[in-house]
Amino acid sequence: MNKPDILLAERRPGSPARRGGLVAPCLLLATLLSILALPPCSAAEPVPADWQSFQRGLRLFKERRLGEALDAFKTAEKQRAAAFGDALRDIDVMLKDAAAVRAGDSIRSLIQLAAQRDLISYDLAAIDRRSGGSLMEEIRLLGEKSLSFGFGNFLKAARLVLAARGEAFIGDSLAKLRAEASVLRSYPEADYWIGKIYLAEGESRLAELQFKRAYDEREAFDSPDQAYVLLGALARLYRDQGNMNEYESSLLAITGDTILFAKKSDYLRLAMERTLSTRGIDSFMSLYRLDEAFPLRAYSELGAFYLENGRPLAVIYLAAAVDTELSRCISSIKEYEPAYQFGGLAELLGRIRADRDLAAYADESGLYQDLERLGEALAAEGYRDSARGIWRVLAAEPGIAPWNSRAAEALSP
Repeated sequence: MNKPDILLAERRPGSPARRGGLVAPCLLLATLLSILALPPCSAAEPVPADWQSFQRGLRLFKERRLGEALDAFKTAEKQRAAAFGDALRDIDVMLKDAAAVRAGDSIRSLIQLAAQRDLISYDLAAIDRRSGGSLMEEIRLLGEKSLSFGFGNFLKAARLVLAARGEAFIGDSLAKLRAEASVLRSYPEADYWIGKIYLAEGESRLAELQFKRAYDEREAFDSPDQAYVLLGALARLYRDQGNMNEYESSLLAITGDTILFAKKSDYLRLAMERTLSTRGIDSFMSLYRLDEAFPLRAYSELGAFYLENGRPLAVIYLAAAVDTELSRCISSIKEYEPAYQFGGLAELLGRIRADRDLAAYADESGLYQDLERLGEALAAEGYRDSARGIWRVLAAEPGIAPWNSRAAEALSP
C-alpha cells in the first residue's frame, strides 16, 4: 500500500478527529504502520466486527485476492450500518423518555436521571467514585448492573459511539451523540477500498462512482485529511481517463480548503508571488512559511498542470509546494536545533542532503522536481533572475538527477 492508502486504512475505534501531518512521508509511513499494529481498542472495549472485516479486506487486497477482499469490505459496510443503525434507534427511543426532557442536551444528566430509577443511591455513589469523571467509564460500570431494557440499550449505543469518536469529540451533548451515530452508519474507508478493487480490475467507471460515494460520506472519516486523500485518488483517476477538467476541479477542491487559498488570503498570495518574483527564493523563504501538509501533492500537481498549459497560476501553486516542503524541513531541523535560522536555499539543501530522513522526504515529496519546475514557471512569466537563482542552487547539488542536470541546461545561454 502507498502512503495515501495507509491513511485511509488508519481508522481505529476510539481515534479522535484530527488534522495535520508529520514532517516526512517516510516518518508518516512508519508511524501509521506502527499504529495499525496496535490493538484497536482499550482492553475494556471489544474489537468491533466491522473493523475486523475491514482489516481482513486490507490483508486480502495486499495478497491480490481481490474477490475475497471485495466480500470482506462489503461485509464491513453491512456490519457498520447495522451496528450504528441499531445504536441510532436505541438513542432515539431513549430521547423520547421523560428523563430526556429534563436532561436537556446533557448525556450525563440523562444517564444520572435514568440510573436513579434503576439503582439505589449507594450503587450510584460507588460508580461515581470509580468512574473518576470519565463518561465512558461511568457507562461501562453502569452496564455491569441490571438495568431497564431501554436504558441498558441506550448505554450500549452511547458506548459504541463514544468509542468510535472519542469522549472529547462528543462532549456532553445528546444531539452530538445522535448525529454521530447517524453519520457513522456509513463506512467511507470501505467504500474507498472497494473502489480500489474496481480500479485494479480495470473498472474505472465503477471505481469513480465508489470514490464519489466515499467522498459524499466523508463526515464519517475520523480525520479531515482522509477526504483530501480521496479527492487526490479521484483526481488521478480523472487524469488517467483524460478528463482534465474534473482532474483540475478535484485538486482545486483540496487547495480550496487551505489557509493560503482562502478568499481572505488574496493579498498574502500576491505578496508571496511578488517577493519570490522580484527578490528571489531566499527572501521568499525568509518571510513565508506554510505548515498545512494535506494540500502538498495538490499544490505540486496543479503547478505542473498549469505549467504544461502555459498558465501563470503555475507560479503560486509551485511556490506553495516548495514553501510547504522546505518549511517542513526547517521545522524538523528546529526540533533538534531550536536556534536554527534559514540561511538560504543552498545551505538548507545541504542540510537536507546530509540528513537521512530529510533526504528521504525530499525525494518522496518531489522537492527537487518542484524547485526545477518553479524555476521554469518564473522564467515563463519573465522573472528570469529569480528562476536562475533557483537553478544555480539545483545545478550545484549532487545526487539529485535529473533535476540538477535540467537546471544546468536551463542556465545555459
